Amino acid sequence: MREEIKRINRLVAEGKLSADDAADLIEAIYAGQSATPPPPPDAPKPPEAPKEPGATEDPFKGLMDSFDKLAREAAGAV
Repeated sequence: MREEIKRINRLVAEGKLSADDAADLIEAIYAGQSATPPPPPDAPKPPEAPKEPGATEDPFKGLMDSFDKLAREAAGAV
């Protein structure tokens, strides 16, 4: 992004772009940005959260397994 803004400033200085058009371009650049910039390519990856024993990759299967477990516990308590 920094290079794009430098290029826009250079075009304004050369008279090839109006200040209003430059402002519109810069606003468009900032509007297209995500809330958090992506990490640099050489940044270390954050550690993964430890998985619980018996955890599954499919969140719905995990949810259904939890319901089944609760149902068994409730039936055993009656």
